[in-house]
Amino acid sequence: MVSFVMGRESYYADADELDNAMAEIGKELAENPNSWESWAAEADVLYLCKLYRASAMCCDKALLLNPKDPLAWNANGNAL
Repeated sequence: MVSFVMGRESYYADADELDNAMAEIGKELAENPNSWESWAAEADVLYLCKLYRASAMCCDKALLLNPKDPLAWNANGNAL
């Protein structure tokens, strides 16, 4: 069981469900590409999938939209 954060809510998923989580986050980003919460959530899921470079890129997008978000800064530090 792994967890990731979207906005201020935590979600839990089996490793097999991470693809589904990415699909849901993708839908949210399609509706609102300026959602820093969605970019940060995508960064969390990518990190859990050990896709560190992609995770860091999502963190960069989240931080451009909300540079004061501590969750995005934390995720960025983890990805690096």
